[in-house]
Amino acid sequence: MRKIVRKDGYCLFFDMNDEGQVRCTAYESGSHLNGEEIASALGISRSAVSQILKRTVRSIYYKLRRCNTRDVSALQIVAVMAEMFGIKTDNEYKKFFKLFPESIQGDVYADARKKGYKVAIMY
Repeated sequence: MRKIVRKDGYCLFFDMNDEGQVRCTAYESGSHLNGEEIASALGISRSAVSQILKRTVRSIYYKLRRCNTRDVSALQIVAVMAEMFGIKTDNEYKKFFKLFPESIQGDVYADARKKGYKVAIMY
């Protein structure tokens, strides 16, 4: 297991199994690492880091969906995740939202429209 720590930041734990699959676990301790910093510390490409983050976000989303016994919308789950990760600014929300698969993004847009929110595509 490899541990990356950033003062006033997040502790990110990456480990790789025998098949070469990488797992990422993040624990809050302050500020964020960017993809370049993570890639450099692990000796992997920035695109590999991006794919790992996308898989992780998708996995957390579906685990939250399965764990919830009430009927919770995709919009509510993504909002909870944004709060969990300390997403605060519009720019952070846009970057965070891009990590989700298009199918989940579509569900979020549909939920927002259903609730009467004005929806703008985040690019």
